[in-house]
Amino acid sequence: MAVLAVIPSDPLADYEDVGCHVWAQRYYNPNKYFEKVFLFSPKEKEEVFQYGMQTIPTRPRELRRRVRKHGVDIVRAYGGYWACDMAAKNKVRGVPVVVSVHDTNPEELYDSIRRADYVFCMSDVVRDLVLSRFPDPDKVWVLPNRYDESVMRPLANEDFSDLDEACPFRYRLICVGRLSEGKNQDTVVRALAHLGPDYGCLFIGRNDPGSLQTLADDLGVRAQCRFIKAVRNDLLPRYYNWAHAVVTPSRWEGFGIVFIEALACGAVVVTSNVRPMREYIAHEENGLLVDEYENPKALAETIERACNDEALRRRLKERAPGSVECFERGRVDALEVNYYRRILAERPFYANRRRHYERCFRRALKWIRRNTAPGEGILRSSLHRRPYPEVSGYFIPTLLALGDRKRAIQFARWLVGVQNEDGSWNGPRADEDPYTFDVGQVLKGLLAIHNILPEVQPALLRGCEWLVSRVAPDGSISTPSTGALELPDGSVVPEAFHLYALEPLAAVAEEFSRGDWAEAVARALAYYKQDPRLTDFGALSHFHAYILEALVDLGEAELASKAMDAVEALQREDGSVPAYANADWVCSTGVAQYALIWLKLDRPEPARRAFAWLCANQNRSGGFYGSCGEEANYYENAEISWAVKYFLDAHLRLAGAGDKGESRRSAAPCWRLR
Repeated sequence: MAVLAVIPSDPLADYEDVGCHVWAQRYYNPNKYFEKVFLFSPKEKEEVFQYGMQTIPTRPRELRRRVRKHGVDIVRAYGGYWACDMAAKNKVRGVPVVVSVHDTNPEELYDSIRRADYVFCMSDVVRDLVLSRFPDPDKVWVLPNRYDESVMRPLANEDFSDLDEACPFRYRLICVGRLSEGKNQDTVVRALAHLGPDYGCLFIGRNDPGSLQTLADDLGVRAQCRFIKAVRNDLLPRYYNWAHAVVTPSRWEGFGIVFIEALACGAVVVTSNVRPMREYIAHEENGLLVDEYENPKALAETIERACNDEALRRRLKERAPGSVECFERGRVDALEVNYYRRILAERPFYANRRRHYERCFRRALKWIRRNTAPGEGILRSSLHRRPYPEVSGYFIPTLLALGDRKRAIQFARWLVGVQNEDGSWNGPRADEDPYTFDVGQVLKGLLAIHNILPEVQPALLRGCEWLVSRVAPDGSISTPSTGALELPDGSVVPEAFHLYALEPLAAVAEEFSRGDWAEAVARALAYYKQDPRLTDFGALSHFHAYILEALVDLGEAELASKAMDAVEALQREDGSVPAYANADWVCSTGVAQYALIWLKLDRPEPARRAFAWLCANQNRSGGFYGSCGEEANYYENAEISWAVKYFLDAHLRLAGAGDKGESRRSAAPCWRLR
């Protein structure tokens, strides 16, 4: 689990004043993603644990020491001004700095933003401002503000008599936001002079209202204005539901959470036709936008419509809540967590291991060269010196991704030459019956190369025809040979691992318009999905991973992802995963396969840890023993070829190059995730 340090621009006491402290824990640690959160700020007075965070008063020059001492993985500064300065000017090597920018005011975006590693922007208009100073657009991401749908919602049968008494007007307006030039409250006051005494406005926001009160006196509308310094956030829905219109014609906004919350409550919103408001408000669809927002008369005319046009009001109030669902807290929290995952996957920490990972990668390539049978395929292992059709087959896509076309063609031609007359291929020994699973893996290779080497196409189609013959009417898949499916500990490989043979069959069926083959794939998938224990970690990790990767490749990623949650819960600090759910020893291939599955599911952190374990347990030869640990019993003394295959697949996926080309350049450094 990772550790986060936050630097808020305001002291927590300010959030307590308006009731926002109640969601501080979730705000700073969305979905409880971080194991620990520290708040380092010079604006705090005492060290205390509150709202799920350890608050430690911290001056800028103390930040580096705090980050190192507490093992912080990410520093998050809220605001592009002094908090950005503090974080960006006191960076610790290997710990990325993320700065949130909330405003379009260029004066509140300091030049230190250039030193940040990533920038979160409240909206596209904020992103445009940031990109005027920040050099890398790929590291500037939009992260909008969010509302809590359990709090911000339409209220039925609510008693508003207390608000009616406080603001006794026929038409009730509220203007929410800090009293400032940017919120344009002065134009609202001027608009009241055009609207007349039936209209009253309740201004809710901090800062001194003196200048607005003076303006109201000069215009003769002081009696129509009410000012409240602050309202607790959880009470704001009462005001949004009570008012005839929420009127805040901002001159500029970074995001405008007031409008989102008001819309979620079903309020009629009147604001200025500027970004970002017009990014989520469509005029006369879910709100009203004013072009001449500096013109009191134009604003007054729009307010009058908002309060009196019943058909318009009804349409706006009905459509408003649904129009902002994308800003609901759960969705934005999930987006933020995904950003954190990407940052941790890319963090400079891995650059410090560049040479080590590069060495591991090149050792694995040498292992392949040393363990390829001349003119044939990949050898089974360091102790079993026979070429292995199954592994040679699914090695072909890996070789193509590495740019080793010559070896891939050699493997393919050898596989065509050893195909049986009925379209199958034999198992590890040439004299034993075929394994259905093995045939599927050979087909993966021939499918990957048939456009480069057309001569393999007849063998590919014959192999598919044979594979389809093994799918029974009920969808179960049988295999002529079963000997190798009995493991040393007495367990048997689950039949469902045959799902891993279906993906190439499905792809060939689509390419060659074989509906009968596609139907066989669908029938088999449906059959095995009926098993409620299909994804249980009850088999050796290597075979369990075959099932889960097959589900991902066959479009059942959600089912596989739930199973990978359980695998991640078993992952150890060193990145390894036990060979069985209750085992102490580790199967190397299983770890590599799990890394690959996590990457396919866009979950790079556990994949990184698994990959680090593989590098730490690679032999100097470049190979991997099948298992390690005191009770290990799966090829524990042999370097197996399929472990190298999945190690390289994980490397290619981490590099963002898997299945994307044949150039040797595609084997990009594995510490970079694009």
